[in-house]
Amino acid sequence: MYKNIITCSIILFSAANFTFADTFLWQGNNRNSVNTPAAWFNETTGAIAAVQPSATDTVKMDFQNSTTESGAPYARQIITFLDSDIAWGDTTFKNINTNLPSTDMLDKFISQGTGRNISMRSLAYENGENPNYLWLGGGDSATPANISILNSVQMGSVSDTSAMKGVLVFGGNSNVGAGSSGGAIGPCQKVEIGGNTVLYGNSTLGFNTNLSGTSSAPSVSIGGVIRMDALNGMSPTLWLTNRTYSGTSGVNTYVKGRGIDGSGAVKNNLTSGFADFNTTLELATQAGDNFKFDGTMNLNATSSNKLSVVKSGEGKQILVLRNNDVALTASSVSVEGGNLELYNGGSAFRSLALNSGKFGAASADGGTGGIAKFSTGTFDGGILSVDIFSASSCDVVAFSNSLNVAAITIVELELENFTGNGGIYEYSIIETPAITGIDPANIDDYFTAVDSHGNVIESASFSYADSKIYLTVNVPEPSIYAATFGVLALGFAVWRKRK
Repeated sequence: MYKNIITCSIILFSAANFTFADTFLWQGNNRNSVNTPAAWFNETTGAIAAVQPSATDTVKMDFQNSTTESGAPYARQIITFLDSDIAWGDTTFKNINTNLPSTDMLDKFISQGTGRNISMRSLAYENGENPNYLWLGGGDSATPANISILNSVQMGSVSDTSAMKGVLVFGGNSNVGAGSSGGAIGPCQKVEIGGNTVLYGNSTLGFNTNLSGTSSAPSVSIGGVIRMDALNGMSPTLWLTNRTYSGTSGVNTYVKGRGIDGSGAVKNNLTSGFADFNTTLELATQAGDNFKFDGTMNLNATSSNKLSVVKSGEGKQILVLRNNDVALTASSVSVEGGNLELYNGGSAFRSLALNSGKFGAASADGGTGGIAKFSTGTFDGGILSVDIFSASSCDVVAFSNSLNVAAITIVELELENFTGNGGIYEYSIIETPAITGIDPANIDDYFTAVDSHGNVIESASFSYADSKIYLTVNVPEPSIYAATFGVLALGFAVWRKRK
């Protein structure tokens, strides 16, 4: 038999005072229950502790050098929560196994019994030499578990490059009722993470839920920011949906977080042949947020699967997507609030819906006009942001099929990055072979240009020709614009001081 060790510091209370107890160990074999008090031992005395971790305890589970009775490396470990719900404090899983060469992979499962729920104050997963898997909360029950991490989730360590290769999946790889034989583990019900979710190096975090979520009731709720820290040339990965067991059906997964920052890969980890279903990533930034994700986003499946990106909230999110995934042609972007800037110079999304907030193309390198590409689009409110860089360079939003104009659209011009001489210039800001909802000949009646402070630019005009919407505007000299902006900023500062 192999042994896993959990250390937990337990606070003992008495009528008069409380003391910190010794570190406790849990020594369990395959399919032992962590809910059994007799499985907990005092590290110092070796005595049975007769308790199990509680919500105030620190829990550390270390898979170091796990072996079978013969001493051979044990390639799959299953620890089950069979008897009741668990509620632990700060929890660390350390998945290091030096018995196997780095080319081998260990599967680690933490699965629950019927309807058992899992709660932890925080969760850290530090993997070592091998890209090991930890499947947390996946089970075989018709009533999957709810998983709640009250504070943060951390994958890997910024100070230890050897601890950045682990794969943590909330839930397993299959649907409800798939059973546990043949490598299939069912999902959890939903996941709630209260704080930030941080991924270092080559670590991977994934979700497999049974809840077909919505914005008000997401399958995965992340109260903080998803931070992806690609240290030392590595690239972390976020699996919005993990369904890889053969014959598994899909589920509409809705992941909602405060925003995403850093670089890496966002994808669905799927086996081809799934039924048509959607995966949604909602980025609900808050006032003052300014996050930028620079990496890839794809489906890893057939084009019948859809990936929707929803921008809500008040803050700013920049997405610089550098992949050429044709499956994005079935995917959509919806702007409901805040500010979203998007670069997808490789593959086009199926559609853009600008309903509220602000949307604009992002620049891949920060110095030239950005490009955001879609098949179709609808402007039904909100603001289109256009950054003007020079007399001939600006951001462009391109629609290969058509653009529906359902409301008067505000076009906000950003001139802070403009270089060159001022003057009257014409810019192609939107490319579309067809415009619906309005008469293109009267397009100037449906678009209004403003500066970055919301002031209407009276000299600006719009026209449509050659499958392009043109903006003609008198751009001031950069020195004049900077001076005007400085006066406005000074006036605002004086106003605030007087207030």
